[in-house]
Amino acid sequence: MSYSVHIKVLFLALGMYLYQIEVCLAQDLVITGTNESEETVSSSASSETESQSTYSETSDKEILSPLDWGEGGLFEKYSADKEISDRRDQFAKHFRNADGTVTAVMTSGMPINYLDNGVWKTIRTEIQPNVTGKYSGHPYVNFYNSDKHFCPAQSGADGVLLELGNGDVLVDWIHPSMSWFNADGAIGISRSGDKSTAVVSSNTVLYPSVFPGIDVIFTQGNLGKKLDIIIDNRNAISGAPSIATGLGFSETVILPSGWSMVTEPDKNNSKLKSAVKKVIFLNDQGKEVMYYEPPEVLEQNEEKLIAAPLDESITPKLLIQNGTESENEEPKINEDRGVFRSHVSFQVEQIGNKITIWTVT
Repeated sequence: MSYSVHIKVLFLALGMYLYQIEVCLAQDLVITGTNESEETVSSSASSETESQSTYSETSDKEILSPLDWGEGGLFEKYSADKEISDRRDQFAKHFRNADGTVTAVMTSGMPINYLDNGVWKTIRTEIQPNVTGKYSGHPYVNFYNSDKHFCPAQSGADGVLLELGNGDVLVDWIHPSMSWFNADGAIGISRSGDKSTAVVSSNTVLYPSVFPGIDVIFTQGNLGKKLDIIIDNRNAISGAPSIATGLGFSETVILPSGWSMVTEPDKNNSKLKSAVKKVIFLNDQGKEVMYYEPPEVLEQNEEKLIAAPLDESITPKLLIQNGTESENEEPKINEDRGVFRSHVSFQVEQIGNKITIWTVT
C-alpha cells in the first residue's frame, strides 16, 4: 500500500445559525394520526425507495441529487413525490407513508434545507459550472445552498470565494504555500504552490500537485467545506532541515469589510509558539458566522496518525480508537531529518482584513 497522509481542515459556515457541529446522523420518527395530531412511536415506517443515478425533478421543478436520494443517501428510502414540502424546516423533511402515517426525517445540527426567497429548498452539495454571470475567475460553484462557494479554475491568486446570503464575500485559500517549521515558526523561505488546474467530480474539487507529490481536495458539505492536503509519497516531504520539527501549509484569507477574527489557543501544543486550535470569524455585528475546525492528520487507512515519519526507517505511531493517544512510548525522532509532531495546530497572523493561516503538523 502506498504511503499517504491526509491533513484535514474543516471550514464551516454557520450563517445565522449557531449549532455545535458534530457527526450528524439522521433519525426517523413516525408521526401517526390525522389532521396533524401527533403521537411519536419508536419504530420507523418503510417508504418506497427511488434509486436515482441521474438528476430528476420533482413536481415543483426542484432538482434531486443522487448524493441524497440515491444509494447511500440520506433520503434513499423515501420517494420525493411523497414529501410534504410545506412542512420543511432547516433540519427536517416529512414524507407520507402508504398506511397514512407521516415519517419525519430529522438531523441534529446539520441543515438539509435552506431558505431561498422565503421558500425552503433542499441543499445540494454538487460542484457545478458557474452560470451565475458572477466571478468569471471562478468557473465552478456549489449553488444550491444558503451560502455559495465559488472555486477557481486554477490554484493561486484567485482563492476560493464564499458568498454569504447577505452579500458578504470572503475569499480563502489564496496563494497556498508550504514551509518547514520548528518551535519558533517557519524555517527559511516558504515554497509557493504551483498553478494546478481544477478537476471537478460530484461534490469535490481536486487540485493535483499543488506542491510536488501533494494534492489538495475540497469536499463540499451541507454546512461548509473540507480541505484535504494529501501527501502522496515520502519523497514529497524529504529534504527537511536538521532543525525542522514539523511541516506547515499556509493560505491567505481576506475577510469582508467590518469582519474580525478571534482564536482559541492550543494549550496542549507546547512545541509551537502561539499555537491555535480554532479560528473563528465574526461579522460586522460581532456575531460568530464561521470557523476553522481543529485540523487532524490521517493515514491512508483513515486511522489517526500521531507521527508521520520524514524518514522511511521510522515506523508511524497511530492514534487509535476514539481519538485517544496510545500508551506506547513516543517514537524515536531522527535528529537529522526531523519528524512530524503528533499534535496539529494553526498559527495565525493578521494585517487588517488579510489573515495568513498556517496548518502546522
